[in-house]
Amino acid sequence: MKLYDKIKRLLENDPRLRDSDKLLIWRILELQGLTDYNSISKENFLRGINFESVRRARQLVQEDNPSLASSKNVQAIKDKKQKSLGTFVYRETFEVSPEEYRNNAARLVSMLEPVINKIKSSQSQLI
Repeated sequence: MKLYDKIKRLLENDPRLRDSDKLLIWRILELQGLTDYNSISKENFLRGINFESVRRARQLVQEDNPSLASSKNVQAIKDKKQKSLGTFVYRETFEVSPEEYRNNAARLVSMLEPVINKIKSSQSQLI
């Protein structure tokens, strides 16, 4: 049975798994016989299924089967996260005169001098 079909069946039988990839992955590990009394050995963990494959397959199953979608609360969180992807900071350009640039540079240097001197003194102590 393909991973897609296994996940579809699990989501149909246990609605809790629709909201949590962690629970879904754990259930798959249980079905594979890799867990032992709510724990898993390192060897079994490394032999287990790729977690990202489970997430992708679950996402595809839920896209293909809206009745197996996440709960409204979880879906709202996912939607908010999706909307934040691709956001960027708008930077407005502006002209600075050469004199203003020199003044700003000099002010920055004067602010950084104590830090630079402290670094230099700590380096000399290491040598």
